Amino acid sequence: MKFVLSEEQRSLAEALDEIIESSGGTKIARTWADGDTALGQVLWGQLAELGLFGLCVPEDDGGMGGTPVDLAVAFERLGYHAAPGPYIESAALLPDLVDAGVLGGILDGSAIATAAVPGLAPYALDAVSSTHSFLLTPDSLTPAVPGHGPGLH
Repeated sequence: MKFVLSEEQRSLAEALDEIIESSGGTKIARTWADGDTALGQVLWGQLAELGLFGLCVPEDDGGMGGTPVDLAVAFERLGYHAAPGPYIESAALLPDLVDAGVLGGILDGSAIATAAVPGLAPYALDAVSSTHSFLLTPDSLTPAVPGHGPGLH
C-alpha cells in the first residue's frame, strides 16, 4: 500500500503556504502573541474563503466533504507556519457539534470558535479572541464566557 498525497491535497498544502506567507508568515504568530490579533484575523478570513473550516463538513451542510487526511494536510501546514488561533476547535472539533447558525459563521470565517474539554484540553485556547467559546463535556456542549469557569481563561 502506498501512502501518497493526492494532487488535490498537494494543491491544498501549496495554497495554504501561499496564503500564510502572503499574509505575513511568522509575523502573524509574533503579533498574535503580543496581543495584536489583526493580522491573524485577516488570515482567518482568507483561510475561510479557501474553505478550511468546512474541509470535513459534508457538502450538504455547506462544507467541502473532505477526509481526515485532507484535514491532516491542512494542519501540518498551519503548524509549519505557526499559524495562531483555535483552528483545531473551529475546523475539526466544533463543526459536528454546533447548531447551524454557529456553523455558518465558522464556515464563512465570521465566527472564531474555541472550546475547553476537561481532561483533554482543559483550557480554551484564544477564548478572549474568539467570538464563540464552549465547554465540552461527555454529555453537553455549553456556551461559555472567557474567564468565567473552568478552562476558559
